[in-house]
Amino acid sequence: MNSRLEIYDWIVVVILLLAFAVRLNYFLITKDQPLWWDEAEYMVKAKSLAFGTPETGWYKSRPVLLPFFAAGLFKLGIGEAAVRFLWVVLSTASLILLYRTGALLVSKRIGVYAVALGSAFYIDLFYSMRLLVDVPQVFFVVLAAYLFVRAVYRNSTYSAWALLPVIFLGTAMRFTVGIFFLVAAAFLVVIERDALWKDKRWFVSLILGVAVFLPFLIYYGAAYGSPFFPFVSQDVLRTAGKAVVGPGHILIDYLLFFPNYTNIFVTLVFLAGFALAVAVLVRHVGDLATDRTIQSDLLLLLWTIVPFLFFSLVVDHFEDRYIAMIFPAVFLLTGLALDAGYEYLKRFNVPAAVAAVTLFLIYAAVSMALHSDVVIADKLDSFAAVQDAGLWIKAHSRPEDSVITSSVPQNTYYSERASYAIPKQPEDFDRIVAQQKPKYLVLSLWEQSPPWVYGWPAANPGTVNAVAVFFFDEERKRPAAIIYSLTNR
Repeated sequence: MNSRLEIYDWIVVVILLLAFAVRLNYFLITKDQPLWWDEAEYMVKAKSLAFGTPETGWYKSRPVLLPFFAAGLFKLGIGEAAVRFLWVVLSTASLILLYRTGALLVSKRIGVYAVALGSAFYIDLFYSMRLLVDVPQVFFVVLAAYLFVRAVYRNSTYSAWALLPVIFLGTAMRFTVGIFFLVAAAFLVVIERDALWKDKRWFVSLILGVAVFLPFLIYYGAAYGSPFFPFVSQDVLRTAGKAVVGPGHILIDYLLFFPNYTNIFVTLVFLAGFALAVAVLVRHVGDLATDRTIQSDLLLLLWTIVPFLFFSLVVDHFEDRYIAMIFPAVFLLTGLALDAGYEYLKRFNVPAAVAAVTLFLIYAAVSMALHSDVVIADKLDSFAAVQDAGLWIKAHSRPEDSVITSSVPQNTYYSERASYAIPKQPEDFDRIVAQQKPKYLVLSLWEQSPPWVYGWPAANPGTVNAVAVFFFDEERKRPAAIIYSLTNR
């Protein structure tokens, strides 16, 4: 038995080495890729904290742990590349934690299945190369899950104490890490019932968690006037009267897109694992208080369902990356179905059972990796013209100059000049020009501007002058961004 367990450990080591090598390769390819809007917001704030540069484009409702952390790296002179490499490390560490969590919840074999699938997951691979908070979000959630399982299944006091500090620190990185608190709380209420309130470990954990989060609340209060400002000012949360699609539409969007996260065959196996967990839970619900297997099914179902419903019903739009935190549980549920298939087949022929599961995992991982490669390559040079425009402006302006553009955070980050959004109406544009006196106007096809502004330079020849053009193609036939100097300010 022990030798078989050691075999699973070595298999995971091989998978992890391959996963790290793949991520390192993409890091080397993408370490200088242009920033997207959301990425630039975090980095704008980081640069502002480090060097006092403008922070126009920073959205105050965002969490601040990444900007503060990145600001320290900027001060050390290693900036973007260091954050990108850290994401590679966290992505790989999440796989280790997934294996350990799966081993504690179910078995090492199912942990291997989950790691094999997670190693090639495109959301993880793609966003490991982006300066966003999705990869650390998954890391904090899986770390919290691992600590939670150790606290409940192994009665680990230290793991229980560490749980809420980890969740609260993760919430400072991305607020939705806090959803796992709801998952854990729901699980404990169902399993522990009255005994929950007598377990002092959770009260200690709560005190430590509040202590970890308190400095962030103090910062929010000092910077924004309220310690809870970021939490009550989220534009993406569905509110009454907002002109957005109904929650049912977003739910359908996620359901229809779900096979694209992996592929149709992995999705079908996941659905089988999900159905299997539900069936076992319903059949043995009376044993929840004592049966670890039933409890494991409950935890995995809660981990999948609660965040899925939150992003489907509470957030007002669809983005593929939003539900990334459920996929460690998704891959473990997929592993449950695979293991059930393995147990069935091995009654007839053990080598055939091993071969069937192995071939499925290889097919799934390779197909997912190929999809990831296409997505990463396709977006590699996106917003390059916006980056080039910002760097050109930095080299051809003074720190006190400003810019008007539809790519406010990216331009602020690259140019280190205050930047203002192009308004929807021409009269508002004239007001901004009169008040802020921008030196440059940047028009690009990456961030679409109001239609009227594309004709504004031609209609005002004495006011503007094109000083730099950046192109989509090497032949310089398709302009992607144009910088205009505002000569009559």
